[in-house]
Amino acid sequence: MRRIYWTLGLTLAGLFLAVKELDWVYESILHKLAMLVLYAALGAITGFCLSIATQRSASNGKSVGRLIAWIAAFALVGLGIGHGNVSWLFTLRVMALTTGVGALIGALQFFYFRPHAKG
Repeated sequence: MRRIYWTLGLTLAGLFLAVKELDWVYESILHKLAMLVLYAALGAITGFCLSIATQRSASNGKSVGRLIAWIAAFALVGLGIGHGNVSWLFTLRVMALTTGVGALIGALQFFYFRPHAKG
């Protein structure tokens, strides 16, 4: 149930981010709809990745999956933030920065919440 909440919540956030991209007066209806769907999908995928990253795991294999989910989620956040009326180089720089932050958070979570051997 938590995964559904993350996905729906960030889908709405993606729709709100789409507002900054759209020119509501001069763009066609088809372009507006495509951008809304694109940003909603971006938000949904980010929410799904964050729901995976924040769940508890009992094995190292799932911990590695959470690390990858953190990296993917923050890369998508960087794409959403950095995209707009700027060059693709700037967008890639923002994505690289947010991906690094996601890798740092994922690595901290991997080492801090790693299951320890009992005995």
